[in-house]
Amino acid sequence: MIVAYLDGNAGISGNMFLGALIDLGMPLEYLQEKLNSLLIDIPELSLSNVTRQGIGAKLFEVELEQHIHDKEHDHNDDNHRCLNEIIQLIETADLSKTVQKRAIQCFQILGKAEATVHQVSIDEIHFHEVGAVDAIIDIIGTCLGFEYFGVEKLIVSSLRVGFGTARCLHGEISIPAPATVKLLEGYEVFGGEYEGEWTTPTGAALVKTFATEQAPMPTMRMIKTGYGAGSNDRPISNACRLILGEMTEKIAKQEIFVIESNIDDMNSEIYGYLGNLLLDNGAKDYHYTPVIMKKGRPGIVVTVIAEAKAVSAIEEILLRETTTFGIRRYAVERNCLKRSEIQIEIGECVVRVKIGYLEGKLVKCAPEYEDCLKTAQKTNQPLLEVYEKVGFLVRKKLENGGIL
Repeated sequence: MIVAYLDGNAGISGNMFLGALIDLGMPLEYLQEKLNSLLIDIPELSLSNVTRQGIGAKLFEVELEQHIHDKEHDHNDDNHRCLNEIIQLIETADLSKTVQKRAIQCFQILGKAEATVHQVSIDEIHFHEVGAVDAIIDIIGTCLGFEYFGVEKLIVSSLRVGFGTARCLHGEISIPAPATVKLLEGYEVFGGEYEGEWTTPTGAALVKTFATEQAPMPTMRMIKTGYGAGSNDRPISNACRLILGEMTEKIAKQEIFVIESNIDDMNSEIYGYLGNLLLDNGAKDYHYTPVIMKKGRPGIVVTVIAEAKAVSAIEEILLRETTTFGIRRYAVERNCLKRSEIQIEIGECVVRVKIGYLEGKLVKCAPEYEDCLKTAQKTNQPLLEVYEKVGFLVRKKLENGGIL
């Protein structure tokens, strides 16, 4: 498995991400070719070799000033783009479905954060011409880079976010920017000892889109390292380090969070609804445990398992949708089999099957319950018979070399 590890000691921004990916070996010409398929004017892209506290890095910049001057010369007053317009630009460009999906997801995450901060609907969020063009290039470029290198997983360290204040269209705001704070809820961050904005909303949105784990550097075989420079020299090296590697562990390790609460005064009919809500908002799993609480009261321990990026949403649901007044959470390490998914056809129905590997060998198959249930209902077969049939077809596919 190809993984990327992001060292966040210098924070992260969109152009730093892109600079690191180009330093790793993604050609600037490849990036330019793909961006040219967008139905907008792409400003000139600039790439230079710089040093940050003695460390060589690639500084990626977009020449926006002349671009905006040309726009004004053309009397183009449409200096804003709404989210739907950006999505349409992405969908009509010459990009793979994977890149399109990830870029759209990133913009939706960014738009949702901005909408929450400004207390408006996501449809009312408009990206100013300068920020929109810059963000489009940074986000699509980063998605292209991850596809170019075949990165399957991004792991990030703690992120430096900075402190202080900055001027924006709305006046003076605190650093980190409100959107950055919203995007990084559930992540481990630190202000650091040096003032200024170290992590931008675009950088935070990219982390939230791609990062599946926040942890120290994992055990891996390092392939190459890239450095993406920030615009300014600072007291420490202002360059993000992106390490490309191959996981060498027999079992993939992942840090996840357990969120729990004891409840003894809630209508039992709520629990089914609560479980569906938790899954819809990023919970990996949940379970309810009956217990005897203080004063001999029967109660329920609600236990939820979630990745870092979903912790904030899960906690909000538990506090809003249940009778609890408090929750507890703690980080745990989860060991996982390497997974993939295949599809088995039964008549006109398709059943997804999870496949688990240990040291490269297939050791486990698990049909998706919902798919089996729909198949049983549509074909008028017993559910147990559908499970048996799926198992038979998986074994047959395995014997014919159809599962890698």
